[in-house]
Amino acid sequence: MIYAIIILLKNFKNIIIKNFMSNFHQNSSNNNLWIVIGSLAFILIILFGLNWVLMRNNKNDSEIINKIVNDHTIKGDVNAKVKLVEYADFQCPACAAQFPNIQKLFTEINSEYGSSSLSVTYKYFPLIQIHKNAMLASQSVEAAGLQGRFWEMHDLVFTNQKDWAEALDAKSKLENYATELGLDLDRFKLERDSEEVKNKISNSYKEAVKIGLNHTPTIFLNGVEVKDLGELKNLVLEQLGVATSSVVEN
Repeated sequence: MIYAIIILLKNFKNIIIKNFMSNFHQNSSNNNLWIVIGSLAFILIILFGLNWVLMRNNKNDSEIINKIVNDHTIKGDVNAKVKLVEYADFQCPACAAQFPNIQKLFTEINSEYGSSSLSVTYKYFPLIQIHKNAMLASQSVEAAGLQGRFWEMHDLVFTNQKDWAEALDAKSKLENYATELGLDLDRFKLERDSEEVKNKISNSYKEAVKIGLNHTPTIFLNGVEVKDLGELKNLVLEQLGVATSSVVEN
């Protein structure tokens, strides 16, 4: 909305300048001249103010995005040069498709450029309006995280998405993954259904909505949204200061 207002004001400013130049050549009166100057000054002040608001909002959004709420949902060095943050839904097919790409990227970048090059943070954004088991899956992964197995459960849930996503016994299937990982199943069930876990996921969801997200997966690099996921590796390399033209894809 703010962007649209800025564009309209800039167009209006250009019209005023054009009219001013036309009137200037026609020796218009001093009154008209001051009206034009005043209008331009007013528009420039508004544009400056709106740009300041946008810069402030972008800075606030970046701080929100990079804020670590759960230590177990970050993989890699917390002080990594490039911080990848993903807002995702475990029942989202596009998220499951992107999952191995991020895994591969994390391994390749940190192997080639050092272990402090790239970190990956997962943030819950279950689209419960269209994915009936998304919340349950998020709760299950978070509960596994409380036993120190967040990423292992994260990987299992995405890898086996087609098995549980639309299943009537999704809860049982997810519990089987917990058993496979050697978790304390009674504790897992208790924490999965706890208000603490539900609130963590709900807060992450609200955070995504607050910064204007409406789809999954949404990925950020150092607080800036990646619009073309096909360019993800090149963008990471750019952040690391590596010339992408010299990188040969395997």
